[in-house]
Amino acid sequence: MIWYTADVRSFSPTEYEAAYAMLDGTKRARVDKMRQKKDKLRTVLADKLARDVLSRELKCAPEEVMFTYAESGKPFVKDNLLYFSISHSEDLVVCAVSKMPIGIDVEQLRDMSPRLAKKFFTPDEHLYIFEHEPKDADWDGTFSPVERLRFFEIWTSKEAFIKCIGHGMDRLRTINTVEYKFERHLLKEDYLVSVYQEYFPLF
Repeated sequence: MIWYTADVRSFSPTEYEAAYAMLDGTKRARVDKMRQKKDKLRTVLADKLARDVLSRELKCAPEEVMFTYAESGKPFVKDNLLYFSISHSEDLVVCAVSKMPIGIDVEQLRDMSPRLAKKFFTPDEHLYIFEHEPKDADWDGTFSPVERLRFFEIWTSKEAFIKCIGHGMDRLRTINTVEYKFERHLLKEDYLVSVYQEYFPLF
């Protein structure tokens, strides 16, 4: 398994045009419908990053990489059975590639309401965040820096897990991330990346 990052702030107009030209028809139509420039930049850069990483693995040109999708929507390279996953947040785009199903998610750390954790996280995850059984004051207050980091560890882990197994966001409430093994990295400017591979065992 390998993963890479790219920053939209260093994505030049020339690079954008070249990467846009490599998009398949479906993705190009989706980009054309986007109203926000940054959404276009992130989507095109994510496709470029995936192509660059996969082309190195396959020893071919980026434009020769052919994406296909499982019924669940999970992307992979059919003839070589290489799986990949992409994610982006604010200025950062990430891509992971593996010979096994994989999921990656990135989020920029920011202030979040503890009530999101109450709504989407499990009791075990609540304990991990607060280090005690949460009280009403915990849900109505604000996260400490440590609690905020733990919130995003869980959030990105849930997203990475869902991307790996190919199920929808309705699984957020039922995934108990403390039972699984994730690879996590804190990057520049407070971005958190979580990666999950299907072979990772329970603790």
